[in-house]
Amino acid sequence: MNIEFTKDDADIIVELLTYEANRLPVEIHHCRTNDYKDMLKKKKKMVDDLIEKIKIIQ
Repeated sequence: MNIEFTKDDADIIVELLTYEANRLPVEIHHCRTNDYKDMLKKKKKMVDDLIEKIKIIQ
């Protein structure tokens, strides 16, 4: 499946993902359960990877 984005589309997606990437470490730090903390760490990695993928194709 191919999805085409304009430069403006990609910019807003990166902006939103960057916001999430910056917010997640705080949530991870305050997390009390290991399972949830692990899930948040995986999410952070996925968000970071998506940011890089989008930056590459821009």
